[in-house]
Amino acid sequence: VVYAVLANIDLDLAEYVAKELGIKTPPKQQDSLHQPVIASSKRLSTSSFPASDIKQRKIALLVHDGVNASSIDDIKIWADAEKAIVETLAPNAAPVKSSDGNEIPVDGRQNGEPSVTYDAVIVIDGNNLEVFKADGVSKHYVLETYKHLKPIVFLGDKCALIDEFQLTKDAALFSTQNFKEIQDQFKQAIQNHRLWDREKVVAAIPA
Repeated sequence: VVYAVLANIDLDLAEYVAKELGIKTPPKQQDSLHQPVIASSKRLSTSSFPASDIKQRKIALLVHDGVNASSIDDIKIWADAEKAIVETLAPNAAPVKSSDGNEIPVDGRQNGEPSVTYDAVIVIDGNNLEVFKADGVSKHYVLETYKHLKPIVFLGDKCALIDEFQLTKDAALFSTQNFKEIQDQFKQAIQNHRLWDREKVVAAIPA
């Protein structure tokens, strides 16, 4: 143990243990041990095998009172055609009021349906940007999704959150006034599972 393990970790400690055990002091080890070269294999990479569709993929829609109902309708029509699962998540289980005053039922609470259970997130537009910015759960939801390398869409007024959260634009982060403009790119991002290139910039994300 002294020669095979401790000497490779801490030579001073190895010398102390050797002295206490009354055995010969181990020699100084090489500065670095030989590291075998391991060839990478594309067959082990999810990026090499993107899905052919987004059937049964789960997409969370983050909403608050004042949400734009037409955006939700457009997304649900698209998701239904793609056979994807869309769930509307609010601060609590009560329906939210749309910007035109109508009630919109929700599928769950943002603090009860964590981002790790979804493949992508869409932050719905409305006249409620300040409400969103004051909601710590919603902010954490977005940051966690970003840190986990998943696709995110910011619609309308919520595009301002990209700068607010100091996020870096990439191939899986979308900002638009109209979901239909990016729905094909969003689908492709979901098919790709995760955006691994984002790993380089997420270390400082507090999520």
